[in-house]
Amino acid sequence: MKIRTIIFFSLVLFTIIWSGKLESQSLSQTQIHVQLNQSISFNEDIKAWYFTSHKEIPFVAIQGQKITWFNKDAQPLKVLDLPPNFLQFRVSRKRKFLAILNRENQMPNKVLKITVMSGEGQYKYEIKRSFYPDESLPMVAVSDQGQVVVGFNATGLLWFYKENGRLLKKITLFREASFDLERILELQWDEAGEKLAVLATKRGASPVDAGVLKPSGEPRVFLFTKNGKKLWERALQNFNAGTLAFSTNGDFLIASSYSIDLKGNMNRLTQIFDPNGKPLYRYEFLFREYAFSPEGKFALLADRFKAILIDLPTGELIWKKNLRDHQGIITAVELTPGAQMVLLLFARSTYNKGHFIFSHPHLVILNRLGKSISDLPLQGQYFYKPALDYMAEQTLITLGFKNSLFTYKINQ
Repeated sequence: MKIRTIIFFSLVLFTIIWSGKLESQSLSQTQIHVQLNQSISFNEDIKAWYFTSHKEIPFVAIQGQKITWFNKDAQPLKVLDLPPNFLQFRVSRKRKFLAILNRENQMPNKVLKITVMSGEGQYKYEIKRSFYPDESLPMVAVSDQGQVVVGFNATGLLWFYKENGRLLKKITLFREASFDLERILELQWDEAGEKLAVLATKRGASPVDAGVLKPSGEPRVFLFTKNGKKLWERALQNFNAGTLAFSTNGDFLIASSYSIDLKGNMNRLTQIFDPNGKPLYRYEFLFREYAFSPEGKFALLADRFKAILIDLPTGELIWKKNLRDHQGIITAVELTPGAQMVLLLFARSTYNKGHFIFSHPHLVILNRLGKSISDLPLQGQYFYKPALDYMAEQTLITLGFKNSLFTYKINQ
């Protein structure tokens, strides 16, 4: 019996040591092989690429005045004309639903129309409401259950709709606040489509030393159920609101805020909350782009030139990197399972004829320790909107450009 016990524990110890050794080797790897798997060219410019959760219809593109759904070989399966006065295209968190926004000119007022479709292009329902000349374009968030919430920044109003398009509830975020076009409002569904996070300011913010009566926008984070019940509300420290992010499993809510003075000096802060609104961790960082590992343990937050990797359960800042050595700014990010690989898409941006166009893109891949293990130049490619996706099952990277679509296979 003692011999068997010794052998058993020896095997367990060997397994633990060997597993740790394999993970250590994976974390410290210095190079991977990124192989081109597919390259497809398009004659007509593509304004934006979107990726769906449907395996047989994974790609959607806006080309000219139409929307095209492609199969996995990038062959067109379905084409729809964009509605007149097209405004925006929204995609749900896990890409199961799409929302198309356009303006209809109906006297005496214009009308905002929101058409909701499945990821593969099946019509579900539409929403219409008056769109007044003094309004800015509302924020529209569609969940992976097909539910829509419309937010109006000037008034701080939220309209919750059911999954069939019927109005469910209207909510006022700040009852004492006045009409303010400078109010910031951002909406974010969790992946389950059960909760909606809101980042908003009570008013437009001013520089700290501007000498105005109320320089702070008083940014706040709210959490609502899908039916519009407010679960909690928390004030943020700085004067203005930054970006909002919901973790993969809905276990963590991340919000950033900042204050600035007339000389351009800035205080940056990112805070992480638990589902009950309890503040957990804080970092002197302001992020624009973000990604979560599929299992929900790691968060990658990025600004134009900087990035940080966080272990969410512990709050450990694994690394913070200044990436100014790379040409361009960070335009899109992705994380692989366990944050084994960190994907950063860099590009240079120029403003031309009313829109930004990005050139000289290259994909940088770091390991979990923050060391570069691949730098993939994408010569001759341009894009209007960054399109980067990672499919864990096939270990495939997809990149969409103005006239092409690339997929790469990762061999470790």
